[in-house]
Amino acid sequence: MAAEVTGRRHAAQDVFRVLFVCTANKCRSPLAEYLLRDALRRHWPEGAATWDVSSVGVTTRGGRPMDSKSLDVLAERGIDGSDFVNRRLTPVIAHEADLILTATREHRGQVAFQDPGVLGRMFTINQFGYLLTSLPSVSGPIAGDPPGDPIVTGFDLIATAGLARTQIPARTLEDDLPDPVGKPLAHFRRCADTLEANIAAMIAALGRS
Repeated sequence: MAAEVTGRRHAAQDVFRVLFVCTANKCRSPLAEYLLRDALRRHWPEGAATWDVSSVGVTTRGGRPMDSKSLDVLAERGIDGSDFVNRRLTPVIAHEADLILTATREHRGQVAFQDPGVLGRMFTINQFGYLLTSLPSVSGPIAGDPPGDPIVTGFDLIATAGLARTQIPARTLEDDLPDPVGKPLAHFRRCADTLEANIAAMIAALGRS
């Protein structure tokens, strides 16, 4: 299934593009971007070298740094986010992404409005982690084998989550990641904890503990 998806997307692509989306691209999506990059470097260097992980906001003008509390939360985890500059979502960015993970269902709808063709490869962040842990049995790298080609493995994740989406009861509010903007640091820490749990589900699905 992954090979079919790959063929429909970019037959000769040499990167797998993961795009996180939130409102202003200053809190949730940049946290997710840096946390996933860090997890890939630690657990799957081959993927870290091949996966292009980035983030955008649906309303921002762009050109601004990450929220200071997001920077603090990353620093607590040994991650430097000082080089981050936020960006605004465009139809081109959405179209080029292989996997789109949004903070909320509303963001998912906003992205789909710009490019309806991305629906099959788009999930909320919480939904994606939930789906990857919900199927009782799957084959290939999802079952615990070492990941193979990083591009194909990325599309395997999408195929697995897509299959789960047709078989697992849908959720509502649980699929949304609360926005910590303007709130105390504890809310940013809870946001990062939730993101790390979803990323751990991704890493486990790649065959890494």
